[in-house]
Parts: sequence; structure tokens; C-alpha cells
Amino acid sequence: MKKNLFILLISLLLINNAYSQGKADVNLQIKTMHYWRGLKVTNSAMAGTSVGYFADKFSAFAWGGMSFDGSYKEVTNILSYKPGKLSFTLIDIYNFSGLEEIEYFNYKKGETGHLVDLTVGYNFDFMNFSWSTILYGNDLNAAGDHRYSTYVLLQVPFEVDGITFAPYIAPAFALNGDAEQMLYGDDNFGIANVGFSVSKTITTSAKEWPVSATLGYNTILNQASIQLAIDIF
Repeated sequence: MKKNLFILLISLLLINNAYSQGKADVNLQIKTMHYWRGLKVTNSAMAGTSVGYFADKFSAFAWGGMSFDGSYKEVTNILSYKPGKLSFTLIDIYNFSGLEEIEYFNYKKGETGHLVDLTVGYNFDFMNFSWSTILYGNDLNAAGDHRYSTYVLLQVPFEVDGITFAPYIAPAFALNGDAEQMLYGDDNFGIANVGFSVSKTITTSAKEWPVSATLGYNTILNQASIQLAIDIF
């Protein structure tokens, strides 16, 4: 079933790619930390680089993150398809921080360090909604079964004087009822992320610099984080 879903998604992406007008590109972002879905992936300042094919409807690219002190390293492959207000995003995360042996192509159940996640989103006129479930990988319960950790994001962006504010809340839970906890905290249900982000573009004589700040609180882990990011190019 999951294999058929994956093949269907890839087929739709490839078909759409034939009619999309896009380009190959590379991007660089600097962040004070890496905060993802209520989790402090790294507390160290880091750089994130995206390289691949980007278009309005279809994108296929790799994202690599590394902290300046070398303690955090990650490579993530991303496919996204956005037919209008609806969007589908398939991500394959591989965080190999601190590993002595890197087994990037090891996808064996119980051994792999990958997380394969599917996100379905919809952009309403007043709110952004997305549902993300980890379909496969390093997200197993004590019995070795998939927990299917799920993250549901509700975000309400609005603009004031050229600054975009986006308060959000994200409950998370394990679809597998036998899982005592999930990826996003030491429980099988809770508010994994609540807070807001602020973004604006700073204009200098040289260029425009998109800047964003995110304040998030994971109520399950009782942790608060603030991330500042700037797009270099």
C-alpha cells in the first residue's frame, strides 16, 4: 500500500515536471539553531544549503544542514508538488550527527537512520493547514513496529507594515495506538509546537535579505526555542 502510494506520487510529480517552467538553483541560509516541528535538532549556529530543481508546482532538491562546530550533520531529499492551494511534500531525512559509520543507503527496518515523511497541506484564504506522518524509518516503538508519528500544523499568517506574523499551533500524536511515545515527545499525544514566526525583508544597497525569527514551545518536552534565520542567496 505504502509502496503504491509512493509510486503514484512520483508519477504525478514526473508528469507535472514535463509542463513546469522551473530552474536548477542553489540556496544558502544561516540560522542560529535548527528548530524543526518543536524539536531542537541542534542548538548550534548552522548553515543550510538547498540544491536542485525548483518550479511553481514541482520541486525536487536536496537540503543539507551542518552546524558550525560540526556536531550536527544532515542530508534530506525533498519532492514537492503544489497543484494550486493543495500541496504534497515527501521528505527523506537522514541525520548522521555523531555517527562513526554512515550508512546512507541502508533502508532496512530496524537498522535505518532515515525518516520518510509525507505532508499534505492546504492553503486556505485565512489559514495554512498541513498533516505530516512519518511513513517509514527510524520511528519504531519498543516492539519494533512503526509509530507513524504525526504532526498537524495550523498557522494563521497576516501582514502589518511589511512584516508577516504567523502564529501557529501543532498537536502531534502516534497513529499506532500501541506506541507509548512518538518522535515529537515522551508521550503519544500532546502539543508539540505552539508559537509564532515573524518575517520581513531587509533591503540594502547590495541586495534584499529575507529574515525570519521563530519562537516555539514544545509542551510535551517543556522546552522553548528561538530561531533566527537569514537567506544569503
